[in-house]
Amino acid sequence: MEATARLSYLHISPRKVRLAAHVLKGMDVRRAELELHNLPKRASMPLVKLLKSAIQNAVHDLQQDPARLYVKSITVDAGPVAKRMMPRAFGRGATIRKRTSHVSLVLGLRGEERTSVRKTKKGTTFAVREADWEDVKGNVVENRPSTRNASAGSSKKKSGKFSKKIFTRKVI
Repeated sequence: MEATARLSYLHISPRKVRLAAHVLKGMDVRRAELELHNLPKRASMPLVKLLKSAIQNAVHDLQQDPARLYVKSITVDAGPVAKRMMPRAFGRGATIRKRTSHVSLVLGLRGEERTSVRKTKKGTTFAVREADWEDVKGNVVENRPSTRNASAGSSKKKSGKFSKKIFTRKVI
């Protein structure tokens, strides 16, 4: 079960809030709270309050263990923009946009398995095998051309300097 919390009309631009919010994705709630307290951004304090609210929602409403909670997703969307005018030269006015943000936070429970089942045709089976480093290394060496000249010499016709310049590049 997921616990959510929403913060609307935060008077900080969404771009600045996203800088602080993207730090939290996938973290445990205690670590996320510590990260926000040490983050030198103005948006960190409202995000701490939002995180605490989401934790309390999970504990009170859903009876979840706060030690197992983590930040499943956090999204920052743009809110309404207040427009103000700033006087400029020659009697003109420049608009100043005072942006707001809407932040939504979703907490998940660690150890909760996903229950999505992929449908396949009847009778279809998949063989899954773990590869070790030697298998991978052997395939890479087999697929790579041995030398630069061998791959360049396989072309029959060289039309001019331009094509020569393109086709004699290093093979990585």
